[in-house]
Amino acid sequence: MTGSVAIIGAGAMGTGVARLCLEAGLSVRLADHSPDALARGVDLVRSRHAAVADQIVGMDVDEALVNCSVVVDATPQIAAEKQSIVRRAVELAPPEALIGTITLGLPLERIDPDHDAQARLVGLHFMNPPHRLRFCELVTRRDVSAVNVRAAADFLDGLGVRHVRVKDVAGFILNRMLIPFLFDAVRAVDAGLGEARDVDLTFTAGCGHPMGPLSILDLIGLDVAVALGDALVSETGDVARFEPPTLLRRMALAGERFDVRPARVAPTP
Repeated sequence: MTGSVAIIGAGAMGTGVARLCLEAGLSVRLADHSPDALARGVDLVRSRHAAVADQIVGMDVDEALVNCSVVVDATPQIAAEKQSIVRRAVELAPPEALIGTITLGLPLERIDPDHDAQARLVGLHFMNPPHRLRFCELVTRRDVSAVNVRAAADFLDGLGVRHVRVKDVAGFILNRMLIPFLFDAVRAVDAGLGEARDVDLTFTAGCGHPMGPLSILDLIGLDVAVALGDALVSETGDVARFEPPTLLRRMALAGERFDVRPARVAPTP
């Protein structure tokens, strides 16, 4: 792929994808409505990739969209904000440019309800952090063109990111299965079935998982997990599976974490 990638949103996901792009030899235009966030994001990416620091520039949102090859909307998971970025991309980006929006579970129908992006919009559910966990759910609607599906797959392949194509339903594959699992781990702690570190150890040692469910929640962010649960309840109506536990809500509001520490293992005699 040639040309520049316009990444709108200089938070953790935007800077993570920017790092992937630089590693792949692509030029990056990073934009954010907050000048402070943009400056921090550019500085962070440049500090990690000093050899190609000149390949990323900070820009105004509109300026970044003009003449780019790919748009990656990395703004927060707020439908109205994403709708605004997608509409702006349709207006300013070249007609052949791929438009991707990073979504943790928000369907494309909520992001582009009037189909302004028509066949050009795909969803990108990158893992966090994207430059370490190189996997993405590629979300498509029935009206997306085969050309753009191929372009999206080629883009992800070029970044070294494995991907699966998923249907445009709330939560996609991963969060429809992961969120109830994580919430059940919180309920187990709240019910006194075990301490947080014991719950995590049960899955890392007992099931071979690389990370326990409570450590995953800390990585995602408890506030993000609560928002995901609420969004899934709103989209699906399935309270039993997706309603965030009271303990999780309380900890998220207090800015707390589980901070699981590995259990001490007695030395072998």
